[in-house]
Amino acid sequence: MRKPESAPAAFGVRVLVPAAVALGLALPAVAQDAERGAELAETWCNACHYTGVNDPRMFDAGPHFSELAGRETLYLLDSIVRPHDFMPEFPRLGYSDLRDLVAFIQTVEAR
Repeated sequence: MRKPESAPAAFGVRVLVPAAVALGLALPAVAQDAERGAELAETWCNACHYTGVNDPRMFDAGPHFSELAGRETLYLLDSIVRPHDFMPEFPRLGYSDLRDLVAFIQTVEAR
């Protein structure tokens, strides 16, 4: 499993994504790897969300990824970068990691 990107890259994401959302700008295209996103989801998200990969959630705190699959890319990126409620921050996830995770989320079908 590839290591997540460095903290400086993640800091740039914390600035780029909210600014792009606020200005209604498109983010730069990055090759997306939904398979890599599935690995990230299992590592970072599966404790609280049903990710479609595995379902041993410790908490049922977040929506199922199948409920998020139809959401726009910017919405999903912003929701991850600026967490809400009980969702932790992900300082070690850089832009390409986030794009891979979002690409995976958008492939999860209803269970």
